[in-house]
Amino acid sequence: MENLRIRTTKNDSAGAPDVAKRSAVGKITIMALCKQACVNRTTFYKYYGSQYDVVDDIIDELFDTLKGFVPQRGPSGILFSREMLNYLLENRTMCVTLLDKLPVSLFSLKLLNIISYDDDFLIEFAEIYTEEQKRRLFSFYQYGVFGIMYQWLHSETPAPTELVYDMMCSLRKNIIFADSSVPMDSAGV
Repeated sequence: MENLRIRTTKNDSAGAPDVAKRSAVGKITIMALCKQACVNRTTFYKYYGSQYDVVDDIIDELFDTLKGFVPQRGPSGILFSREMLNYLLENRTMCVTLLDKLPVSLFSLKLLNIISYDDDFLIEFAEIYTEEQKRRLFSFYQYGVFGIMYQWLHSETPAPTELVYDMMCSLRKNIIFADSSVPMDSAGV
């Protein structure tokens, strides 16, 4: 299976198959994947049932690697690392293809959720906010980090990883924790 997956998913230098760059996953034919990977249909079906199985395999491999770069809890509560950003940048074409060509739930949410909730993340707000309010504040942060990554990966000339990492840290430090003395309104917004 490894040979077929590698030949199918990593055919160009950036790791995204040409066939996926041209059309949405649902419109990719098995014949096109087989041609791209230089394998016959019998070999394809030995390892995969559909084009979605190939995509799932690509995503699983990507996130298995990404999880190795995400610290349990980094400096100042940051739940991602420079190494994670470097890996995303190295695999930028594949990531952009997956972001743009898949339904949101297949890749975007998985990337978003790699910045998972850490109960200690908002400990500074223990007496200011309810648990629900803290989770909403974290969601704001989480979507902000995702937005930064999304824009960065889609940029024609991506900024250096260090700059993006600093921007994500700044989001937490200067926006989320800028004034923790002002609680959200009583409606829980």
